[in-house]
Amino acid sequence: MSDEYKLSIDLKKTEQLKEHLKAIAKAIHNEFGYFCPSGGVKVPQDQSNDLSKSIWNTFYTSWRMEDFTRLDLRSVLNILKRNPYVMGCVYFLIIFTFVYLLTLFLYTKFFRNLIKSIRCKTCKRKKQRREQQESENKDVMENVKKRFFNIMTYVFLSSLICVLISLGIWFMISFFKTRNGIYMNVCHASTSIENFLTDRCSVGGNVVDSSCYSLEHMVNDTVSIVGQYQDIKTQIKTDMLVDQDRSVPLLANFVTAFENLKKLHGNVSRNNDILEKDYFHTYPVLTRLAQILEAVIREGDANLKHTQGTLDEAKEAVKGSFEEIDEVLGNKFRENMEKVNEQITNFNKSMNSIIHQYKIKQNIKKYTISILIVKLVLLIPPLLILIGLVVFIYLLVKGDIGNSSHFFLDLFGVFSAYFGFLTIVILLMGIILLSTSILGGTTCIIADRVLKNELNFDVLKDTTIDYCLKNENSPLISEDITKGIVDSMKYLDTAPMEKKVHEFNSYFKEMKKTFQENTRNFVNYMWVVITKPNGNKYIDGIHLENLRKSLLGTTITRDNVKFAQFNLWGIDEYLKYLNRYFFEGNHFALCFENDICERQEGKFNISFRSSINDGKYHTLRDRVRIGVRKEDLDNVVNLFIYKSKIRNEKMFSVEDLDSTIKGKIGWNEYTPRITKRRDENQKTSILRRYLVEDIENLNFNNVISFFEQIKQKFITLRDMIITKVRMLAKNTNCSRLVGEIHNLKNIYCNNVVLNMTILSIALITFSIISFFLWYSFLFFWLYYQMKMN
Repeated sequence: MSDEYKLSIDLKKTEQLKEHLKAIAKAIHNEFGYFCPSGGVKVPQDQSNDLSKSIWNTFYTSWRMEDFTRLDLRSVLNILKRNPYVMGCVYFLIIFTFVYLLTLFLYTKFFRNLIKSIRCKTCKRKKQRREQQESENKDVMENVKKRFFNIMTYVFLSSLICVLISLGIWFMISFFKTRNGIYMNVCHASTSIENFLTDRCSVGGNVVDSSCYSLEHMVNDTVSIVGQYQDIKTQIKTDMLVDQDRSVPLLANFVTAFENLKKLHGNVSRNNDILEKDYFHTYPVLTRLAQILEAVIREGDANLKHTQGTLDEAKEAVKGSFEEIDEVLGNKFRENMEKVNEQITNFNKSMNSIIHQYKIKQNIKKYTISILIVKLVLLIPPLLILIGLVVFIYLLVKGDIGNSSHFFLDLFGVFSAYFGFLTIVILLMGIILLSTSILGGTTCIIADRVLKNELNFDVLKDTTIDYCLKNENSPLISEDITKGIVDSMKYLDTAPMEKKVHEFNSYFKEMKKTFQENTRNFVNYMWVVITKPNGNKYIDGIHLENLRKSLLGTTITRDNVKFAQFNLWGIDEYLKYLNRYFFEGNHFALCFENDICERQEGKFNISFRSSINDGKYHTLRDRVRIGVRKEDLDNVVNLFIYKSKIRNEKMFSVEDLDSTIKGKIGWNEYTPRITKRRDENQKTSILRRYLVEDIENLNFNNVISFFEQIKQKFITLRDMIITKVRMLAKNTNCSRLVGEIHNLKNIYCNNVVLNMTILSIALITFSIISFFLWYSFLFFWLYYQMKMN
């Protein structure tokens, strides 16, 4: 099996490799795409480190280096034990839980009987006080004060509950921000992995932004090196007919050029004959051009035969140049593709293991929804209590309930018990979130110092991350991998063949130079058409010699034309001359293709449809100046009718020059007028295109350049390989890996840790308000219990 065949098989295997990459990226997207917005997300670059500037940064300073010598549960607990905020909340939770459990004794029947027995010992004093109170109640101002005191008490409790509910709403808003931060962090991480695996963010073109450079790009670049080499090899073999027993067809363009010049000569001669015989006009430039082309064709044919055998010697010179490259390139390609495939397989196994073991999508969804539901459920009782207090205040203000009515006050004990329970639950949640955020913040600080090379850990030693942190501007891939391939490329020695070709080329250069000098001054005037001087019955029929000569210097254009050393009449100016000669005054005149003139009395408009038999013309003819022959006017008008026909009719065939043009074309298409340099009509002129292109093809430069191209293609291939590898090294530079870690770290710290810290503060504040509500309801419940009994 040849190295070339093996290389083709290996190239097909890369397609499977790319499909494998896309399958892995799709699996990651299916698992983690849930966390991304529907429109996708662009991984931000150069994220600022908001955590380090935050006022909450002091929360994350309780770590010590010894905590990371052996990172386990004890180390985590040590970090939390040193944090005064966590421990303060823990101590408060323990003390309050103990007190809360003790206060539950107050709601028992035994405690109520105890209050009642204590109160009975002082019932006489209470009776006196009640009698005094009833007496005082008669005082209206005193009654208003008591009612106002009761209302303010309930308003105070309602305000606390409103603050509590507001904090609960703030918590949910902060929770959504934190959840979105977690989503975005997972999304950014998965997107970065997808972008590394496959091309998902480049917009086309040869230059790929380093942030978009992916493993798929690496594979494509490698394939492009091999593919371009095979294209160059195939092209050279095809051009040189290496495996065929035929002559090298490099002179095909040369032969074709001669054939085209012969076609051009025949076409120009034929169409000029049509113009002279049928329209009594001629192309002066094309007549001269036909003579020059005839000489070029005659001399060129004689020298072409001497060059045909020169190229046959080059076929064997290129065969051996590819064999060594096939072997070296194939070995390098297979070696590196096997390594990439192995790494991709390992990564796929690790990713599948993580997805199935941790079930990140399901767990994040489950826990975030659970926390929200718990919070909503815990907020429902405070909302109901708030509604009850508002209704009670309303009835109290309205007067439907007196100061001595206490049907609602018995529930204060239940309210107090609930808010105590709420304090414990929310504070516990706050401590957990605060601990998590502190550990996360500690991770951010440690990661920041590691990324700045201020800290080193054994777990990172001799890893790619460690190497890149210490050598941020170093490439991950060595450029030396191209050495064996580049060294195997040898240039072809084509000097002897080039020398022979130069000998033949010198003649054709001299021939072209002579041709261009002969045609330079008039090639842009191929469109010029003048009256045919010889064998023209209309010219011969004119009696006046000066009129006859002047007609030979007229063109078919309206404006005058300066052609070489000749000044040719334009139709408009020449008609002025004719009208002065043939008619007296301005009332009678000839005009040319003028619709306005055609409608005027005493004037005759000449067009391609005109005829000297026209009645209007005969009227004008009768007005000819005395002494001027009317037959001369007839001949002049006939010539101008043919000028109009040349301008408007399609009489030239160019199918032999351009097979796409089946019908005949007119003068302005056959020879478009060129009025200045770089006129667009130069591009549309069939004759000029044949003339310029085919004369240029009469050289051996393409043969000489072919041998140079063979060498240049090897140089290009070598430079391409070096450029691709340098680009690969640049785009897989350590700075990109470090930058990705920086960005993901900042996104995590800013959007997750910082929001989680604020979330924990919201919970702790919520528990403090709940604590005050517990205390207030307990106090007022005890107060009213003592008072009621």
